[in-house]
Amino acid sequence: MGNRLFSALLCRIFISLLLARAVPGAAQNPISNGSVSNRNPSSEQGHEEIPLYSVPQYLPCPGQTNTFSKLSNSFSAGHLPSRSEVTGTWVLIGFWLYRDSHPDLNCAGIMRGKIFEWVMLAQGYSLGIDMAGTNKSSAFELGRRQDLTVAMDLGGDASPTLRCRLTQHQNLVCLGDTYYSGLEFQKIRVHCEPPISNSKAFAQPLLCYPYKRESPTPPIMQKCASSHIHQGKLAPATGPECGLC
Repeated sequence: MGNRLFSALLCRIFISLLLARAVPGAAQNPISNGSVSNRNPSSEQGHEEIPLYSVPQYLPCPGQTNTFSKLSNSFSAGHLPSRSEVTGTWVLIGFWLYRDSHPDLNCAGIMRGKIFEWVMLAQGYSLGIDMAGTNKSSAFELGRRQDLTVAMDLGGDASPTLRCRLTQHQNLVCLGDTYYSGLEFQKIRVHCEPPISNSKAFAQPLLCYPYKRESPTPPIMQKCASSHIHQGKLAPATGPECGLC
């Protein structure tokens, strides 16, 4: 039942990406680097729901790859990352649904409202994946072509296997097959917390926000403002093992 629910949620994310591109009027102004509030996100999330659909964004970093062919070349010139190289918090900054799609680019991280669209938290090759508040534990596997692979169980045909390499710019580029043709991740520090700030349940989803040093931290996050993987699940960080990035 848990796998079916997770697959249904990820399918909804996938459908939202298609609808956002099919209905341009649904797009909103993308969030820029300086527009994230310094207030504690947990104090506002009860009043602001996570948008149902993904919002197209185009705020690339200076010199960031902006075509699929360049992304593919960057992948070809990359290398198989070691466990220490891949350890960290990876935020999606570039996304190609199909090879010929107009990409979503955001140097500060592609956003869904006030939260990140896609975050991967890695400790070695153990992997926690957060997609707009939908969490799943996974793992990188050694591929056959000097890359790391990770299977995305989205149900039905929407179940791509991503092949990932570390680029010369120290970003993680992943190429898919039918869907999610190209993704670029960058190490960015994040602040992840459960929707209910006073809950300590490891099984509940986490919402990942841009990290703000001056933001007050809720009691559950007093020791650091990050997340880690506990018993194969994303969990609020409560000790020095956090701070993945």
